[in-house]
Formats: sequence, structure tokens, C-alpha cells
Amino acid sequence: MPLLIIALIVKLTSKGPILFIQERYGRNSRPFKLYKFRSMTDSTPQIANSKVTDIQNYITPFGIFIGKTSLDELPQLWNIIKKDMRFIVGQDH
Repeated sequence: MPLLIIALIVKLTSKGPILFIQERYGRNSRPFKLYKFRSMTDSTPQIANSKVTDIQNYITPFGIFIGKTSLDELPQLWNIIKKDMRFIVGQDH
């Protein structure tokens, strides 16, 4: 239920898709699609966040909240179920 509520808020508060999907590499360099709730506008440049000089201009108001609370990462549970990723506890990001 929390996933549906967050998805609905993302959709109602900003243009663009609900999920941010990015290709990542896992065990044995196998590519997989990583899923997160979208926290940035649909006009964000398709480059690494570290290369965007004015990143705050692209984060949505709800995106600030889900990013600070790590709720944007809930869709990664699907990646864990698919065994693309493992559940790691106790590490800061």
C-alpha cells in the first residue's frame, strides 16, 4: 500500500513517469534495470547527478522528501526479488 500511495503522489505532483529506471551492473558485470521512484523533474539532463551544477533546480518538492527518507528506493525491492541485488543492512549511503 505505501508503494501505491507514493506512486500516486509522484504522478500527481510532477510530470513524467513514476519510476526512474537506470541500467546498472551487478554480479559478474551482468546488466540489470534498477528501479526507484522518480524524485527529479522530467527535464533533468541525462547525465550523472554529480555533473549537474544546479541539481536543486531539478529535484521535485516531493522528491526532496522521498530522497531524505529513502522512500525513493522502495521499488528496489523488486530488484531484490528478481535477485538483481541483495539486501544490505547497516551501511550508510
